[in-house]
Amino acid sequence: MKKQQDISSLFDRNIDLTISPKDGMYIPGQEAHYYSVGYSALRNIKAGLMAANLSSPTNILDMACGHGRVLRMLKAYFPEARLTACDIEAEAVDFCAETFGADKAYFNVNLDEIVLSEKFDLIWCGSLLTHLDIPYWKALLSLLERHLTENGLLLFTAQGRYVVRVITDYNFHYGLEVSDVQRMIDDYTKGGFGYSHYPSRSDYYGFSVSSPSWVVSFLAKCSGLQLCSLNEQGWDDHQDVYACCYTQKNVMDKIDEYVTRIASQIIAKRDDSYIPTEYGACAQSKVAEYIEARVNEDKMPYGPRVRHILLQRVLETLREKSEGTFS
Repeated sequence: MKKQQDISSLFDRNIDLTISPKDGMYIPGQEAHYYSVGYSALRNIKAGLMAANLSSPTNILDMACGHGRVLRMLKAYFPEARLTACDIEAEAVDFCAETFGADKAYFNVNLDEIVLSEKFDLIWCGSLLTHLDIPYWKALLSLLERHLTENGLLLFTAQGRYVVRVITDYNFHYGLEVSDVQRMIDDYTKGGFGYSHYPSRSDYYGFSVSSPSWVVSFLAKCSGLQLCSLNEQGWDDHQDVYACCYTQKNVMDKIDEYVTRIASQIIAKRDDSYIPTEYGACAQSKVAEYIEARVNEDKMPYGPRVRHILLQRVLETLREKSEGTFS
């Protein structure tokens, strides 16, 4: 195993710099780039957590972990978190378990055979959907969604407009046949998604490109997740990074309960100056002041539009319930 100590000054944490000799992502002499790829994933993860207003994760899944290019960063920056490494290469998973203390999960083409015994509050899926056609997108995102906690964050990468420009403007084909590349780009141009198998493989594994608009539409149609952030070309200045979480509850979902509670408190005061009548215009300002005090006291993040609706609903409730209450 190779260990480079002179690179640690690039980071503000003590990163385990052990590299497996079987790591296909490592190019000898390019340690700085190798580690920077993992670090750029971490930057996107931290930004995604902030965008979703989520706390530091305690249970993390790295799917398509390889030999820990990203996982080593997660271990250093979330030292208390439990890590799970998942990859189709069993030796890579074993290396991550031995080196970074991660639990093991082995990727299987038959996604139903992947054993994930728990849910995770952070899932990083880097450069996996980039090699799959649409049916596998649906199946894999469904799997990850099922294993995401209610307050969890899923990040995945895709190859978007930048990669298409590299192919079309610079004639770089990513190991694909010229005819396959043209068909893939034609599909992308028409519908926002293109896929081609690698010529050396006959299985599910190939190369996909997907526009941001297609990915956002796909999420809306095929998952219960909402987009928290998108960083085009955000991973290694190459792949787009999407951060998703479960659809946040609308503050209006809680407003009925809040209206009932505030109206009941006002009625319990037995002060008819709070009750709106035909000539009791001052009641509205008193109720508004009372609501403002309760909202601030309860630290409810209601903006002006919701507060206006809340006031009108409380006033309506008071009108309905006040008859016969005051003497």
